[in-house]
Amino acid sequence: MEPLSATDPPAIGGFRLQARLGAGGMGQVYLGLSPAGRAVAVKVVHPELARDGEFLRRFAHKAAAARAVSGMYTAPVVAMGLGDSPPWLATAYVPGPSLADLVARYGPLPEAAVWRLAAGLTEALQAVHGCGLVHRDLKPANVLLAADGPYVIDFGISRALDGTAFTATGRLIGTPGYMSPEYVAGGAAVPASDVFSLGCLLAYAATGNPPYGRGDPASVLYRVVNGRPDLSGVPPRLREIITACLARNPAARPALPQLAAKLSRTAPGAPPAPPGTFWPAPVAEGIRLSQAAPAGQAGQPGKAGQAGQPGQPGQPGKAGRPGKAGPVRAGAGKPTIRLPAARRRGDPRIAVSAVASALVVALCAGAVAANHYARTHYSSSPPAAAGSQPAFSDPPSATLPSVIPTTPPSSPATAPSTPAAPSTPADPLTGAQPGECFSNGGSEQHPALRPDSVCPDGDFQVVQVLAGTTDASGCDEVTDDDWNIIDPAGDQALCFSYQTSSSAYHAADGQCVYGPSRRDTTWRSEPCEAGTFSVVARYRDTTDGSECGSDSDMARQFTVPGYPDLDELLCLQMNYPVVGTVPIDTCLLKSGTGSDASFSQVPCDEANVVVTGRTDTYDDPSFCGTDGASWWHPRGYRDLGFTTCLGPVS
Repeated sequence: MEPLSATDPPAIGGFRLQARLGAGGMGQVYLGLSPAGRAVAVKVVHPELARDGEFLRRFAHKAAAARAVSGMYTAPVVAMGLGDSPPWLATAYVPGPSLADLVARYGPLPEAAVWRLAAGLTEALQAVHGCGLVHRDLKPANVLLAADGPYVIDFGISRALDGTAFTATGRLIGTPGYMSPEYVAGGAAVPASDVFSLGCLLAYAATGNPPYGRGDPASVLYRVVNGRPDLSGVPPRLREIITACLARNPAARPALPQLAAKLSRTAPGAPPAPPGTFWPAPVAEGIRLSQAAPAGQAGQPGKAGQAGQPGQPGQPGKAGRPGKAGPVRAGAGKPTIRLPAARRRGDPRIAVSAVASALVVALCAGAVAANHYARTHYSSSPPAAAGSQPAFSDPPSATLPSVIPTTPPSSPATAPSTPAAPSTPADPLTGAQPGECFSNGGSEQHPALRPDSVCPDGDFQVVQVLAGTTDASGCDEVTDDDWNIIDPAGDQALCFSYQTSSSAYHAADGQCVYGPSRRDTTWRSEPCEAGTFSVVARYRDTTDGSECGSDSDMARQFTVPGYPDLDELLCLQMNYPVVGTVPIDTCLLKSGTGSDASFSQVPCDEANVVVTGRTDTYDDPSFCGTDGASWWHPRGYRDLGFTTCLGPVS
């Protein structure tokens, strides 16, 4: 949730806009209030789409159909302005995180919660299909988890528009990894397609990992059509349900009434939930902590929250800064990427051929053990033959095909009849020591490493050599390990760190970074102080900012050309000074004046000011009326500033 910008309208269709909820392919989404104060999500069509007559015709048809959708687990359409400029649509607002946000923050759901999720989503899809709609984009981001159960959003509207500007460019409508194989292959999306997406979503909820893996969209879509899902981390009874949903033939998937009956018969017995509750206690608590405080309403504003606490009501008449849920970390010790264990897929393990002069990929059994940040390659070769291990699979027990040449290249036709003994190419890694650097004249999967004494950006530096072994799992505990080489010729494994002038690339969860602008390439690690960003999550092989939850102020992407496994996403949270974070009514001791003023939280009998209000607008003393004001923004990020109102201690 973000504050409104200066260009946002104050109201749409009679709904008073309070905050920005997000944006998608259809346009901007706002949190609005009806005249009576009911919260709604107002979706405003993007200006480009608003000029597309065919889009508007289909949008009007589908919006009218979607308005008829009812059900306990759908967010219904409550109003629309299809003839307005721009067109808009309002749905019931669901107070809760998306499944994607919850899993990213706390990990996979417990089995009992996945069963309840499956039952709730099956009921929701029955309501959608009953109105003649197909969702087409059922994914973790489109499932909201409220205290009373899951809710499906975006059904039959922005994701069900054949022949619009979206498809005119040859793009499929949907999300790779959750689209059915028949739809990916160019067929029509049918109700059974949503059942396939449901199976993918449940696998994600149970393991924290999409069943067809991650990576570039083309590779994921190839695996959906030709590969087999990885359900190794799914509990056995759930696996039976999910496997049926993921049948390649749509006709073989269970119809929703059959699925509902199967879930009722198969779900483990549990005592009935008390009225007003739906989820097991750990998930209910996660949902509670994940809910960001809504923007303050006139007379009943949100109050600034401390880290780890949701916002609380403040004093009437002054809007408080929305509270943010603090990160939850398991235990103490060395910071690691905040991902479920099932998603830490290991290293890009490369093997050196003793026969060929170039280094080529060798993915071996056991080479996918968990690693801090390095990731396993997905093979781009065709799928394995029936009955063999799929090429894309990545569970620890997988045996992936090696592409090391098994025979040396043929001798030239002009070679003498009695050739001299062939010379063995020198192994460039023989004798490599920590601190030495190598440039790669080949590719990520077919590297050709050469020693480089300069060690510029783009090189790989040896951080540890594991001698006498071709097991690279020892690299798992090496700081800044990004890329591993298995060298059978030298009977060694090497742990490499990618070299970049941006030290923020290797920042761990909990450390702090700063860059002068969102697009600047020289982001660096910094001591944690006001004006820097704390790393709250770190993801590899993706630059998709939607992975970051609502508690992040910014998503910082790093792209490594030629090495998609090394692309990185940092989810960042601004470190505000104490005057910008403490709740309303907090007593502070102010020292100094003007830009030299500093504040510390003290008992009220030692304080000289008290916080009376706060706005997310920088340099806005008029907001505070007759009270004093202090305003601040981090260097280069005026939009992240605030103004805090200060009054005398009574």
